[in-house]
Amino acid sequence: MSNTPQIRFAGFTDAWEQRELSDLIEENQKPVPKPDGEYIRLGIRSHAKGTFHEVVAEGEGLDVDTMYVVESNNLIVNITFAWEEAWAITTEKDAEKLVSHRFPQYRFHHGQYPMFYQYRFRNGRMKYNLELASPGGAGRNRVLNKTEFMKIPVIIPTSYEEEKKIGDLFANLDNLITLHQRKCDALQKFKKSMLQKMFPQNGESVPEIRFAGFTDAWEQRKLGDCVTFLDTMRKPLKESEREKGIYPYYGASGIVDYVSDYIFDEELVLLSEDGANITDRNYPVCFLASGKYWVNNHAHVLKVNAENENNFICNSLERMDFTQYNSGMAMPKLNKDVCYNITLFCPVYEEQKQIGDFFRHLDTLITLHQRKLETLQKMKKSLLQKMFV
Repeated sequence: MSNTPQIRFAGFTDAWEQRELSDLIEENQKPVPKPDGEYIRLGIRSHAKGTFHEVVAEGEGLDVDTMYVVESNNLIVNITFAWEEAWAITTEKDAEKLVSHRFPQYRFHHGQYPMFYQYRFRNGRMKYNLELASPGGAGRNRVLNKTEFMKIPVIIPTSYEEEKKIGDLFANLDNLITLHQRKCDALQKFKKSMLQKMFPQNGESVPEIRFAGFTDAWEQRKLGDCVTFLDTMRKPLKESEREKGIYPYYGASGIVDYVSDYIFDEELVLLSEDGANITDRNYPVCFLASGKYWVNNHAHVLKVNAENENNFICNSLERMDFTQYNSGMAMPKLNKDVCYNITLFCPVYEEQKQIGDFFRHLDTLITLHQRKLETLQKMKKSLLQKMFV
């Protein structure tokens, strides 16, 4: 196997070398007496992607007399669940917090760049080697043998400068990923809030927030008076019957496949007909489909009448709690007759249009950040494969 990565920064040509952890780190325990009052304890959960969790605890409740002070840029391992990758590298914000004896701490030797190892240890055979160094115990508890731990082999660059460039690159990528994730979360939260404020609440006929120029009360209507059901045009296809192609194949909560033909060629509203998501709401229950596409029999197909606007009707439905309309027993279901009588509150078309366009723009922003996030995540995954041996 070559010890040279596929992708490297300019100026680095030497092959990487195999070292043992004992060449890179040394134990760094700083014992302190049990705290008298409140303190922050760090822990690491299994599969936590190299991150800590914090617990505010009372020293009086401790069953040990000694705790250990955390330093920045150190490797800390959960000795019981190391084999499940329960480890993390500290930063400045973790310093001066405490860990118990179950979390041994290791400082990096001079000439090693700690941030590099945050990604080096997540890549390659580290998990396998941690399993080998953790003899079996009861259930998931397999205690790490610290002597064997220090013998784990690691392939690394020969220079600190290359470690630093790689570590900083992935740290910056993670910062960008976190930024776009936060923007996505903030926009989703904002949308949820506006769905509450721009539609009337229970017992009300006007919303809390309106566009200027609209003052009339909204009218109560049945869904069946606002749309035409095109369910008879749907056609389910077993997976074995689907010829792969470019046209989206929609199910209860969105696209489930792509096929070689289509049924519809216009923007329509799709409403879940069955599935646990009707009550669990982990995915959209109502969404728009446009262009050429196919729909199976797990989503109602609604053609909005001329006096109503597609995205307004779609968001009117998506914001609802469908528990009261569930007609299923073992599996939640929204049958057509029940859907026909779902109650909506509707303003004049012009106000519907402005509301619908507002949420279209918001959805476009959310999709933009989601795509950027997905692109960065794919880039990181690819680089992790190509910039490490």
